[in-house]
Amino acid sequence: MAASIKLRDLQILGIPKSTYLVHETYDVGFISADDLSFLEKDRFRKYARLLDATVAGIQPGAYGTEIVLADVDSQLMSDLDQAVADTMK
Repeated sequence: MAASIKLRDLQILGIPKSTYLVHETYDVGFISADDLSFLEKDRFRKYARLLDATVAGIQPGAYGTEIVLADVDSQLMSDLDQAVADTMK
C-alpha cells in the first residue's frame, strides 16, 4: 500500500504563493495556504489537525493552484478561515 501524502509534508517542502486549500467534498471557499503560518501560533494550535489531512490532489483553479484535502473535517477548515479573517480586523 502506498503511503499517503499529508498536507504537513507539502508544508515542509514549501507551498508556493497563490496556492489554496479546498476540501474534496464540501465548499469551504478558497483558504490561502499562507494561512498555515497561523498554525505556528499557540492560539491556533487547535487547527493543527489540518496538517494531517491527506492530499487527494493538486489541480489548477480559478485563483491559483488548489490543494484538494481529504480526511479532514470541512468545518475545521472553515473555522480556520474565519479565525484568520478575525485576526485581520
